[in-house]
Amino acid sequence: MILMDEKGTQYHARVFNQNFSRFRHLLKEDESYIVIKTNMAAVTNGFSYTGHKQTLTLDWKSILKKCDDFSGPVNGFMFVDFNSIIEQTCPRDTFFDVIGQIVSFRPLETSNPVASKHYIKLTLSNLEGDYILLFIYYL
Repeated sequence: MILMDEKGTQYHARVFNQNFSRFRHLLKEDESYIVIKTNMAAVTNGFSYTGHKQTLTLDWKSILKKCDDFSGPVNGFMFVDFNSIIEQTCPRDTFFDVIGQIVSFRPLETSNPVASKHYIKLTLSNLEGDYILLFIYYL
């Protein structure tokens, strides 16, 4: 699961099977909780969902308290505008989201025999008429 703080920073979190029943009833849409006493561990699989090098684990010591005045973003997305990408002021080494209309795309490029080098080239446009070129790699 993804946890988010009041600034919108996202953290990958997990609950092991033996502790899941303690937290299951808290998984409700549009509710916020203060998390106390989590464990942090290094990301060991080489991939981080949030760009952090640690993941949070909720265990038998963890406490969750209802929070009625959460002021952070509620949708979990971190949108950036096209200009921040073009001007290279968008966040680096993290995930972010863009909204745009696909105005052109090419077929999957497979000329390189290494599958991880295969990609699709897309051009996105926003409402202001800005364009960005994207390469989506096939993994």
